[in-house]
Amino acid sequence: MAIPQSAPTVPGRSCDGCTKCCEGWLSADIVFDRRLLPLLPDDGRITDRLVHRMEPGNPCLFVEKDKGCNSYAARPYNPCVQFRCHYLVDKAVPESMKPSKSNVILSVEEIDGEEFIRATEAGKKMEAEHALWVVGLYINNSVNVCFTVDGRFYYLGSPKFIKAISEKYPTQNIL
Repeated sequence: MAIPQSAPTVPGRSCDGCTKCCEGWLSADIVFDRRLLPLLPDDGRITDRLVHRMEPGNPCLFVEKDKGCNSYAARPYNPCVQFRCHYLVDKAVPESMKPSKSNVILSVEEIDGEEFIRATEAGKKMEAEHALWVVGLYINNSVNVCFTVDGRFYYLGSPKFIKAISEKYPTQNIL
């Protein structure tokens, strides 16, 4: 299930105005290229190393919501180039799960050698139809999944996955 960076985008799919991954719903340290220094705001959010912490409430400095990246050509490799939205690369993901439609960001991650699909709420509580689709990945395909609903973290999967994720997140919820 690992999605290489070179994985092609499903024909007919694109970000097309979706900026959910850059709006701060995912957490990442963005290390900017020095070429971007003149474009960066001087508001104290950048450290000496040109690092910006993107997290809930703190979006990427270059995202223009519902439009895209203002520095796309010079965007950092990690996380910007490296991140692969699962909606874009897996034709089995329905159109209704596009992040700008569902307010859910799908990504493939790994913990202790166990791959899983993470479904991250992006701006509002995950709706039942989207949560059921994620749960169905496990029930119908034995895919390890973790997801949040109203800020609460849940996971389903193989015994090895459950052990690994419950050790990392001991206060979370197994379904």
